[in-house]
Amino acid sequence: NDAQEARRTAGYRTLRAWQDCLFSSGRAFTFTSNVDGMHLREGFARVFECHGSKMRWQCSKPCRDEVWDLLLYPSFRFPS
Repeated sequence: NDAQEARRTAGYRTLRAWQDCLFSSGRAFTFTSNVDGMHLREGFARVFECHGSKMRWQCSKPCRDEVWDLLLYPSFRFPS
């Protein structure tokens, strides 16, 4: 999963600092089309990912309702 290997840039730290400076706690949210989970990894609160995320996986068939969060299971890999 390329998104899992990606590294944060200074831009994410800057956006987070602006959010923390301009809005009181719990009053801001982030709406992003990014699917790499960077906003969550940088610690943004209330992130809305309109295209989903490569960092959460779920069966495409209705085999179970469970979602695997790659931030919690960083060693998870699909067989190649």
